[in-house]
Amino acid sequence: MKKILILTVLIVVSLSIGNIPIDELDSVTLLYSRFPRLVAIILTGIGISVSGLVMQKIMHSNYVSPSMVGTIEGGKLGYLISLIFFQTTLLEQSIIVFVCSLGATLLFILLKSYLNLKNILVPIVGLILTFIISSFNDFIIYYFDLSHSVNSWLTGNFSTIIASNYEMLYIILILVLLLLMANHYIDIVSLGEDMATNFGVNYKLVVTVSTIVISAISSTVLLTVGIVPLLGLVVPNIVRYFYGEKTRSNIYLVSYYGVIMLLISDIMSRVIIFPYEMPISITTTILGTIVFGYILVRMVQNDKL
Repeated sequence: MKKILILTVLIVVSLSIGNIPIDELDSVTLLYSRFPRLVAIILTGIGISVSGLVMQKIMHSNYVSPSMVGTIEGGKLGYLISLIFFQTTLLEQSIIVFVCSLGATLLFILLKSYLNLKNILVPIVGLILTFIISSFNDFIIYYFDLSHSVNSWLTGNFSTIIASNYEMLYIILILVLLLLMANHYIDIVSLGEDMATNFGVNYKLVVTVSTIVISAISSTVLLTVGIVPLLGLVVPNIVRYFYGEKTRSNIYLVSYYGVIMLLISDIMSRVIIFPYEMPISITTTILGTIVFGYILVRMVQNDKL
């Protein structure tokens, strides 16, 4: 009941903030601007958070997320390729972004397997790969003089969401449902390849399918909203810290707290410099850093790191 109340309050506050006061809102503004924005925030929060949880399970590390193993930067590279070399429709652009996002993630999985990475080395190598792809992306951006248009488009922002340009995010519901249905197998895979084989689970198949779904979610968010950092890393660790390692219920809890954290970040982005708006990527970074820092300190104090 308390969780529902908190979510309801944040939703009402989110719908209330804007240049037009809540008591002067008309149905057009609500239906074509504020409700689409709210739905986009909810779907994005669910998608990124669940992707982070599943990635942490299949990578056997609690400190990775799609933004830390090259998935997001790979998608960004795909966007740049479609922008420079092809005259593409949204569907074609989405396919290119997805393929590059998936390719970067699979490359990290191959590196992880080849180098037999464990524990703290997993996020470190993931970050190295991310920095390499990011540097290549930056080279392309500056070489083709795309810095203004690309950076403004890829910076996480919900201010441009209206009724006609967010509907692609509904795909996230289907993709998260697929992960929920496969959650039992993902939990077994998180125990390691040998254990998964003993349980009769096809380890490589589960990892590959999960990676494809994560890349599809990341690409959808990237194309619609832009980059929303830290959410996929922080939210699963919040749930893990307060609720422990559970099975199916973790996806529901991660979805809930992902929405809560993104709603709070969005409200912050709209009130800090009101009536102007700060990119959501800035406020999620600030809030995520504070929360994750607190959790890490508490885990060190309790010898749970």
